[in-house]
Amino acid sequence: MKTYQKMKLALVSLGVLFLLMGTGFLVTSKYSYVQAADSAKSQVEEQKRAKEGVGTPYPGGVPALLELFKSENWKDRKFALRELALSKDMRALHPLIDALLNDERVYIRAQAASALLTIESYHKDTTAVPALVSALKDVFQVRCAAAGVLVMLGYKEEALPVLASIARGINKENWVIDYEGYGFCDMSDEEIKAEVERMKDINQRGALRRLGEIGTQEAIAVLEDIASHHKDVDVREDAIKVLEDLKKQKEAKKEGKK
Repeated sequence: MKTYQKMKLALVSLGVLFLLMGTGFLVTSKYSYVQAADSAKSQVEEQKRAKEGVGTPYPGGVPALLELFKSENWKDRKFALRELALSKDMRALHPLIDALLNDERVYIRAQAASALLTIESYHKDTTAVPALVSALKDVFQVRCAAAGVLVMLGYKEEALPVLASIARGINKENWVIDYEGYGFCDMSDEEIKAEVERMKDINQRGALRRLGEIGTQEAIAVLEDIASHHKDVDVREDAIKVLEDLKKQKEAKKEGKK
């Protein structure tokens, strides 16, 4: 595989992880050496802005971004969404909730969930929680993102049934992923199919980890069932690893109390 292809797949993989991490965005285009470097630079700048606080360098500020977010071009909405999340501005809250529930693009709905995490966490607000719960009924990519965000906001029980279903891989062949948002358009049909399947696997493993983070008796029971009975040996091993980590954490807490 050529070097630029490896760079492309690495960046795509980073974008995939954001589904269950509940935060972050990937700037996509046709990748070349320069574009891959620009994308990496952009991500570093975004991380820096995320730590530094609110605001946006976009001309016209948040009002201009909110106007751009109304664009019929989904790529404009994608850009505006990323900038609105990084701004942490509460004026973006309700437009993002509307996008989560109503945008025609699956990718935008899923990333709206991630953007809501950024804003809600920063302001210690819970306005978006009912919409996130509603999004658990959406297609795979959206409910996956919404479930991850709910766990990170502390609403673990609401997310548990969806995460359990994803962790088990139920109806996996019909999981919907809006792959254009991740820059797959310049790839062959075979490459796209392979990447989509890999995205599904990554998010299934992510759901296992989220169940470990929930850590309730019900979540642990799901993990134990998967570890014992799932038909995929790799999934079983991942579940076992999560359970082992949970055991180590409990033992460490006991040692800390002595």
